[in-house]
Amino acid sequence: MGIPAMNATVDFLEDGMEFDIPVYFIQGERDILTPPEITRAYFNQLRAPKKKYFLLPDAAHGHNQAVVDTQYRIVKEYFSQ
Repeated sequence: MGIPAMNATVDFLEDGMEFDIPVYFIQGERDILTPPEITRAYFNQLRAPKKKYFLLPDAAHGHNQAVVDTQYRIVKEYFSQ
């Protein structure tokens, strides 16, 4: 596709591993720009008071309906606490 993967220019393992806020990753299972294996490895190592990883089947990179629905559910859950 001619689009470099995000991990080609950013070293996530060096550029931030500790967060003071909740961290939620929402990723499409078929994401070719940021492969789930790389995202999951980073997610497993980062530190946050609360974290959760959502891998959406049959979704790719971007704002498709599955991603938007999951984002909405997370925001609704977070603000209802």
